[in-house]
Amino acid sequence: MKELAIRAMTYADIAPLAKNLRQADIDEIRYSTGLPAETQLRILFQLPTKKDYTILGEDNLVLGGFGVTPSPMFTGVGIPWIEVAPIGWTVWQRS
Repeated sequence: MKELAIRAMTYADIAPLAKNLRQADIDEIRYSTGLPAETQLRILFQLPTKKDYTILGEDNLVLGGFGVTPSPMFTGVGIPWIEVAPIGWTVWQRS
């Protein structure tokens, strides 16, 4: 089984994550926010009450990210999200 690691997301994780997203995730972000994936991920990362994590593969390759972001409409409500690079799905399926 391939070893995966999960750690708190860093700002440096956003570019490689956005660069390697599945097309379906890129489309979902664009359709729901009107923004490019990297821009939206950077905005989410800067929210003060967010909880975001990075999924790492071998050699600290960023395979995906997930977290909970505050709802812009409802106080005290979180919106879960997950974005995974195609290579991340491949590694997960083999493990």
